[in-house]
Amino acid sequence: MMNISAYRADYLPLLGQLINQMKLPQRNKTKQYTISIQAAFDLKQIMFGTATSSDGIPILGEVMSGNTSDMKFNNGWIKKVRQALQKSDDDFLLYTADSAAVTEDNLKLFKEYYVDMISRLPERYGLAEELINQAIMDGNWMEIGTLGEGKKAAAYKSIGFEREL
Repeated sequence: MMNISAYRADYLPLLGQLINQMKLPQRNKTKQYTISIQAAFDLKQIMFGTATSSDGIPILGEVMSGNTSDMKFNNGWIKKVRQALQKSDDDFLLYTADSAAVTEDNLKLFKEYYVDMISRLPERYGLAEELINQAIMDGNWMEIGTLGEGKKAAAYKSIGFEREL
């Protein structure tokens, strides 16, 4: 196996639809057709789970049912990621995930498998509202920059707090 000099694994769930099952209307020069995802509720959905190294090299991948819970999906990957990267418990490992990874069970697993995690605290935790209010009042934001170019490019800022749940 290739030696990957990574200290971070990013988890990204992607929900895809098998649109090749749709019968699309013929397009003509005067009309364009769009299809609403809500109107395609009967199509089979799949979820792609991917983890990459800090260099963007894929290290894990899995295709699952579109009904798979992000919260439970992370649970299995927390156990696999250190092994996939061939990192010992002493090696620093940062797992970046969306807020679905922040559950009581997953937080216990991050601790058990010596994995640091970065995410946004979901609002299902009462502490989230308190921290949002503190962030607004504090105003001590760090500029991250933009992801894109032009006048409409989104600009990002960050602020961090440590609290016990």
